[in-house]
Amino acid sequence: MNPLGRHIAIAGAMLIPIAQVSAQAPDSASGRQAVAQTSAGPRIMAQNRYFAKPGKAEEVYAWRQHASDVLRQLGLNAGQVFRGGGGEQPDAVWQVVIDSATLVREARIAQESLEFQEVMRRMATLVRRIENGNYLQRRLVVDVKDSAAVRLRPH
Repeated sequence: MNPLGRHIAIAGAMLIPIAQVSAQAPDSASGRQAVAQTSAGPRIMAQNRYFAKPGKAEEVYAWRQHASDVLRQLGLNAGQVFRGGGGEQPDAVWQVVIDSATLVREARIAQESLEFQEVMRRMATLVRRIENGNYLQRRLVVDVKDSAAVRLRPH
């Protein structure tokens, strides 16, 4: 029991998958369709996982970093690029946390950019697979006074 007699709530954030698309190269651009179908409002973590062809892991990672540079030059969110472990795991991961309306707008701008499309065409020659996932950010609230009171709220 709380010695001050006050209501205490524990809050955290959780990510709930809202769409996941797997695309085989060279049709990897089709994986972007899930982004375009997102509605305005809540915060989304969009994540692309790149699985390199044999011997191409470093090049995939470098091209994903370059793709982020191109996004930055377009005035868009560059996201973060991580080096993956390879094998059954991705060789590179890109992700961004952004509100869904901005995600849709920026995905459209990137898709219309000739420079970004050139980068993605090159990337398609380097990967065997690209997986896309979009995750809805929700807030988990647990009321310690009432252990049955667990609620998910938009973040």
